[in-house]
Amino acid sequence: MRFLAHQVFLNPGFWIFSILIAGVILNYKKRLWVSIPLLFLSMLLFSKPVQYLFALEERKFPTWESEKKVAPYILVLGAGGTPEQGLSPMHRIGGASFHRVMQGISIWKQLPEARLVFTGAGVEGYVSLAEMYAEVAREWGVPDAAINIITTPKNTQEEAKDFMAKFPGTKSVILVTSAMHIQRAKKIFEKQGLEVITAPSDYRVKLHPDGIQYSWIPSLDAMQMWSELVKEKVGIMLVSG
Repeated sequence: MRFLAHQVFLNPGFWIFSILIAGVILNYKKRLWVSIPLLFLSMLLFSKPVQYLFALEERKFPTWESEKKVAPYILVLGAGGTPEQGLSPMHRIGGASFHRVMQGISIWKQLPEARLVFTGAGVEGYVSLAEMYAEVAREWGVPDAAINIITTPKNTQEEAKDFMAKFPGTKSVILVTSAMHIQRAKKIFEKQGLEVITAPSDYRVKLHPDGIQYSWIPSLDAMQMWSELVKEKVGIMLVSG
C-alpha cells in the first residue's frame, strides 16, 4: 500500500504520464502528429535511460582522489546559494554547491599548501556565492590565509577569465565542479592555457556493486535530468566549436 501511495497516487510524474498516454490513445488515429510528440514526452519521464547516460557522462574524467595530482590552486566553481538570515553558512548553500565546497575543503586538507579559491557572484546588493562558500570553509577549519574569493563571475566562462585575471601566470589548477559539468568546465579553462586537474563532485547517479537500481516508475526527476544532460551536451558543442 505504501508503494502505491508514494509511487502512484502521490507521484506527479505518474499522473502526468497517464495524461500524456491518454492523449496518445485519443489522437493516434486522427492526429498522429499530436500523439507522436506526446508519446515522446511520456518516455522522458522514465529514469532508466537518462540515469544510464548520466552515469556515463559523470565518469568520463577521473576523480582527484584516484590520481592526487598537485596544483597551487583548488578552484571551486559556483553553483547556488541563498543568504537567508538566521541560517548557518552551511545551510545557506544547496545540494550541488554543498558537494563542491566539501570536495574543495577535503582536497585542501590533503594539500594545505594550496590556496582554496571560491567563485560566484550573487544577487546585486547581497553577499556573493563565493563569500557564502568561504564562510562554510571557515566553519570547517580552513584559515582565512588559505582562502581566496572571486565575487564577480556569473557563469563558467567568466569564472575562467576572472580566475586568470586574479592569478596571472598560473599553469595548473585543481578544478572542482559537479561531475556532469566537469567536461564543459575543463574545456573552458583549458582555453585559458591551464592544465586542468579534474576533481568532480556531486555524482547524481551512484553505481552500486550489484548494478544501478534503475526505476521504471515515471518521475519528474527524470525530466530534470534530461534537461541537465541536454544543456551540458549543447554547452560542450558550443565550447568546442
